[in-house]
Amino acid sequence: MKTGSLICLRKKARTQIISKCFRVNNKPVLGLSFQLGARPLVLLKASRGFIMCGYLNLKIAQKFNDAACLVKGVSSIEQLLNAPIVDLTKAAKAAGVKKGISAKQAIKFLS
Repeated sequence: MKTGSLICLRKKARTQIISKCFRVNNKPVLGLSFQLGARPLVLLKASRGFIMCGYLNLKIAQKFNDAACLVKGVSSIEQLLNAPIVDLTKAAKAAGVKKGISAKQAIKFLS
């Protein structure tokens, strides 16, 4: 797993962006995480879709016909991988993703 970290400093604000490139089921995945106020935004990007935390808007992903899945209550890339899918777009459903499976399991349908 390759990990990168970028720290952006602006006046007294400090934001760390964490990126991790790794493989799930021998498929490449990009994990991103950074603090957005009280909680971090966490995202996994596969070749044909993505899995997001509750900070992002599933309705907009549906509008753009993206294969997107939603998990809740996560604050790290590792937690997101193990979290169950609680909602998904029609494109993600058509790809084979189902509610209740783990994000790690969903990656195989989104890769």
